[in-house]
Parts: sequence; structure tokens; C-alpha cells
Amino acid sequence: MLEEVDRARQLVKQLDAGGAKEQQRRIQSEEAAAQTLEAGRRMLRETQQAAQQVERELRDRLADQASLLAQAQSQASTLQQRLDDVERHLSEEKTVHEATRGLLAGALAVPSAGKPPPKTAARRGKASSPQRE
Repeated sequence: MLEEVDRARQLVKQLDAGGAKEQQRRIQSEEAAAQTLEAGRRMLRETQQAAQQVERELRDRLADQASLLAQAQSQASTLQQRLDDVERHLSEEKTVHEATRGLLAGALAVPSAGKPPPKTAARRGKASSPQRE
């Protein structure tokens, strides 16, 4: 009977030792998991900070681009106004030029007193010359 009690004690010691080893392995596993989790959290924080920095830079660039776009639109508007003014001025110049041509043609059509009318070929040459606009 003492042998049985001794064997039971031995078995309990072995089970206790096995349980202690298992508990030690669990503790080590939990510590490793905690370290891995902390490393993951650190990496996440660093990634978030980098993403925030990139976002700030992109927002700054976007603001710069918006400013450049506004300037370009303003310049385009100014240039369009200048173009409209030049086209209006050109149209007025064409109208004046045509009126002057009409007056000149009328003046040339009236024969001068005592002078014979110009030759037809000379007239045709002047009339067929290209008009400048």
C-alpha cells in the first residue's frame, strides 16, 4: 500500500511538473503574442503617421494646384477680353478701310476736267489687284 501511495505521489509530482511546464509554455506564448501585438501596434501607428503626412502633403499640393488654376483662369479671362477687344478693333478698321476704298473708287471714277478717262486695261489691272484686309 505504501508503494501505491508512493506511486501516486510520483504521478502527482509528474503531473504537477508537466502542468508547470505547460503553464510556463503558455506564459511564454502569451508574452510572445503580447510582443507581436505591441510591434503590430507600433507599426500601425507609424503607418498612420506616414499616411497623415502624405495626406497633408497632398492637401498642400492640391491647394497649390487650385491656386494655379485660379490664376490661369484669371489670365485666360483677361486674354479673352483682350482678344475680343482686338477683334472688335479689327472689325472697325475693316469697316473704315472699306469706306475709304469706296470713297477712293468713287473719286477715281469721276473724270477730271480736261483729262481723258484712264485706259480700260489700266482700270482692270487696278480692280483685279488683291485687296488687303
